[in-house]
Amino acid sequence: MIPLRISPVILLSENKVIKTKQFKFDRYIGDPINSIKIFNQKNVDELIILDKSAINKNMINFQLLKDMVDEFTRPISYGGNISNIEDAFKLINLGIEKLIIGRNSFDYDFISKLINLFGSQSVSVCLDIVNVNNEYFLFDYKNNLVKNENLQKHIKVLINLGIGEIVINSVNHDGMMMGYDTELLSKFKELNCELIALGGMGSLDDIVEVINNTNIKAFAIGSYFLYLTKLKSVLLQYLSLEDREYIIKKINNGHNYV
Repeated sequence: MIPLRISPVILLSENKVIKTKQFKFDRYIGDPINSIKIFNQKNVDELIILDKSAINKNMINFQLLKDMVDEFTRPISYGGNISNIEDAFKLINLGIEKLIIGRNSFDYDFISKLINLFGSQSVSVCLDIVNVNNEYFLFDYKNNLVKNENLQKHIKVLINLGIGEIVINSVNHDGMMMGYDTELLSKFKELNCELIALGGMGSLDDIVEVINNTNIKAFAIGSYFLYLTKLKSVLLQYLSLEDREYIIKKINNGHNYV
């Protein structure tokens, strides 16, 4: 049986939980400590913390992360300005289980060192991908820049280095709650690497569509777990047992997933 991995995403900015829409500020959500306490009570599979301020300021808020980790009993992945080995060690020692590398994913020597030190299971890469005129490009959030890099080649290099997983983050679908970019995700069906879909979930059927059309079985989810409805009344939540049963029944008749 292949388990589904469903991870809420806490997006930080200036020590607050926020939500973006297509990578632009949309609204304030709440306090980081209160938010992580709520998700801990919901018995989530795991949690992803991404910090925009760490990227903008080139500085990780280790104290805030420590306070958050202390309130959570399940695995946490963190991304935001992980740019040197010293900071990576600090994060692991704080209790962060997985390091998510973003803008520094082209520093292959750095990626290789992280994998050698902590193991491939503890290192992942988040690729922010934007659709421009029906072509896909990497997007540099900090500099608001579309990068004309060979996406497929970059991913193949990362896989050859032994990267544990890759987060495919759709800029266009971020915060829209209109479904995942299945066309984008399907481009990576043949890759021999764990993939996580991020950006766009608006209903349980969106998960079903991705699983039935790609090899992806892991999902990072922001808006859907932060809002009560698409009207966006803030209410942190997670999948119920009934939600999981619904997904299982809809996935190719539910034979292979739990």
